[in-house]
Amino acid sequence: MKKRVLVVDDNEANVYLLKSLFEGNGLAVETAKNGDAALKKALALLPDLIVSDILMPVMDGYTLCRKCKADERLKSVPFIFYTATYTNPEDERFALSLGADRFVIKPQDPTRLLKIALDFLEEENLSAVPRPKPLGEEMEFFRKHNEVLFRKLEEKMADLELANANLKTLQEQYRLSFENASDVIFMIGADLKVVSMSPGVRRILGYAPEDFIGRSVSELEHLFTPDSYRQAIVDAGRILKGEAVAGAIYTFLAADGTPRMTEINGSPVLQEGRIVGLISVARDITERKKAEDKLRESEKKYHDLFEFLPIPVYEMDLEAKITAANRAIFEIFGGTEKDLKNGFNAWSLLSLEDVEKSRTNIQRLVRGEQVEGTEYTFRRLDGSTFPAIVVSNVITQDGRPTRIRGAIIDITERRQAEETVRRMNAFLDSIIENIPDMIFLKDARDLRFVRFNRAGEELLGYSREELLGRNDHDFFPKDQADLFTEKDREGLRGKTIVDIPAERVKTRARGDRILHTKKVPLLNAKGDPEYLLGISEDITDRITVEEALRKSEVRFRRYFELPLVGMAITSPEKGWIEVNDRLLDILGYSRPELAEKSWAELTYPDDLAADVEKFNRVLDGTVEGYSMEKRFIRKNGRPVWTSMAVGCVRHPDGKPDYFAVLLEDITIRKESLERINVTLKAAVQAIAVTVEKRDPYTAGHQRRVADLAQAIAAEMGLSLDQVDGLRLAATIHDLGKISVPAEILSKPTKLTDTEFQLIQTHSRAGYDILKDIEFPWPIARMILEHHERINGTGYPNKLTGDRLLPESRILMVADVVEAMASNRPYRPSLGLAPALAEILRNRGIAYDPDVVDACLRLFNEKGYRFKD
Repeated sequence: MKKRVLVVDDNEANVYLLKSLFEGNGLAVETAKNGDAALKKALALLPDLIVSDILMPVMDGYTLCRKCKADERLKSVPFIFYTATYTNPEDERFALSLGADRFVIKPQDPTRLLKIALDFLEEENLSAVPRPKPLGEEMEFFRKHNEVLFRKLEEKMADLELANANLKTLQEQYRLSFENASDVIFMIGADLKVVSMSPGVRRILGYAPEDFIGRSVSELEHLFTPDSYRQAIVDAGRILKGEAVAGAIYTFLAADGTPRMTEINGSPVLQEGRIVGLISVARDITERKKAEDKLRESEKKYHDLFEFLPIPVYEMDLEAKITAANRAIFEIFGGTEKDLKNGFNAWSLLSLEDVEKSRTNIQRLVRGEQVEGTEYTFRRLDGSTFPAIVVSNVITQDGRPTRIRGAIIDITERRQAEETVRRMNAFLDSIIENIPDMIFLKDARDLRFVRFNRAGEELLGYSREELLGRNDHDFFPKDQADLFTEKDREGLRGKTIVDIPAERVKTRARGDRILHTKKVPLLNAKGDPEYLLGISEDITDRITVEEALRKSEVRFRRYFELPLVGMAITSPEKGWIEVNDRLLDILGYSRPELAEKSWAELTYPDDLAADVEKFNRVLDGTVEGYSMEKRFIRKNGRPVWTSMAVGCVRHPDGKPDYFAVLLEDITIRKESLERINVTLKAAVQAIAVTVEKRDPYTAGHQRRVADLAQAIAAEMGLSLDQVDGLRLAATIHDLGKISVPAEILSKPTKLTDTEFQLIQTHSRAGYDILKDIEFPWPIARMILEHHERINGTGYPNKLTGDRLLPESRILMVADVVEAMASNRPYRPSLGLAPALAEILRNRGIAYDPDVVDACLRLFNEKGYRFKD
């Protein structure tokens, strides 16, 4: 049960402070405004402690103390005096003589007063406190009481005389302040007429004080804006009822018509306890409001800038709890303001090692040290991580560090760029090291070698250690070294490439070699040469080979004329440059006749577009050549199938010089393939007939499914080759039913579970029959998958859509629609409408939505119908 404290004081502020102090520390508090009321409450409540002022109306504290100590029920209750009026030692001695336990003079540190009170409320302390015997004789009490009161009265009289003198001074000061104050001080009577008005009104509104005195507020309505006038009437009524109004904002109209904003504080004027009017102070805040508006606008701009910065910015306390964060924070960590802003601990987004690093950096910032941007690895809310640099500074309040403000710079792209640069450098290093040409780098100042690749070591016969830090004069004869150096200086002076087509170099291991060298100055940011890059190709063997090549041209001419394949050299500008006899045989023209024909004239029309598209890719440099099967038109008008390969030979500037063409006549092979395809389709049709004879009730089912599947595939834009393969697969998709007993296939009643499971094996059985046959299309797989469903509910393998062939997804829809729309041994036809409703209902669930849409378009918009 809470201890109860009785606080006795006629000053409401003192009562409020003491009540708050005691209640804030777990005590129950009762209050009284004088000794008489306190005595009645004490007898009714029997408090555990009494804290009392001395100077109070009706009954003072001394009398209250004496009466409490004289009462059997209250005499053991600790009694503490807390006074700012009775402060002499005689006052304290008299209080203690009445039986008071402590005498505390205001003001006092609240924690000390609380400790005194709590000490008295502890039972073990109550028994230990020595208690003086209360003053017993009534007359003796009155005598001493009067002495204290008379002494205090004399002090008060002296204070009163001093106060009167000070009052006169203050009155004069008030008059001067009233007349010279920058604010407007005015008084309004209870009848709402202006009693007084300070001269400051002239400065604010441009009116004289006498323009207001004696006039009622209603007569001054024109000086207010409508809203402000209504508010002023309400506020005046509140003040005249005894309330104080603080910080009320009104807009007045000055004499020149300009609006002026004022802040008014008003209080009631009391006379003998009765409200006789109100007094107010008005301050011109027009400029302040303008400044505040500008400040709000500035703050809004700052907030918008903070909020919409693309870089995550935050504020947190010294324990890493987020106190503010902009939108970019939520975006980078994948959360919301609720997730990350108020009270969220930023350290939870770091690894343990980085948390310690962050703690250390915060401590350094608090100590006033400069902390450079620090790299951390952050964790997003979804668990993924990213590297970032954190730049932060400390925010102080009253000279004390309170918060950390920082920005997070995601360096993922920089890391990726660094990794790209690292890999690129490694790639370039690998190229430089493995390129067969000698590559070297010289310092532009003294032309000493700073880098050499492996090919350079092998060519010159020196190790890198021997070469680096030295120059040409350390390895070559003086006249040769001087020539090399002059070429180096020429390139550096002109800041241009120096091309040396052929220069002889004496090497240690391979003797004299002929090099083709290019020297390139590498410039720094200022545009001055910093290094000289050299690339030397050993052309000794090439020069030797060139002679051999010239000799081999005769042999090549012989090969060109061999009657194996047609060969031609052509040019877009020059036409047919050269052709061999075999090409003339293939096309049926003589050389003069062929020279009159363009490439387009000789090309079969249906094959021209594909050839032109590939040829244009060679022209624009996308590819260097191409091959294709295409038809030419012979002189006799008949088409000839060829396998053609085209290669491009370019000028040094990259422009095509001429084209080399190889033609092989494949007409016989193509005709053979066509015959094979016809035979294949006939075989597939024979298999379909065999299946339908085995299951006469589904006669025509495979053909109708094939027709519908072919139509859907064409509607969806599949290639002709895919459409052909799908039709063949659909034509024999129920091949596996030959392994199912005929009596089950033709059973007129509902199948048992065992029988249905046996039926379900037909897709696997069909696959097993065809899987080892090398069709040009995945026929066996389409048959295996035609009863699967894209959500994995089909059979035999419960595959989902992402694992099914596009053709299989078409076949399953065509099969369902035809089956539902046709008669079965165990049921009559359900009709086309229910079949289409079934695939629409399961669109995107069991069936591919694109396939369903194409099927519905065929039936609903394009008039497709099954053929008997």
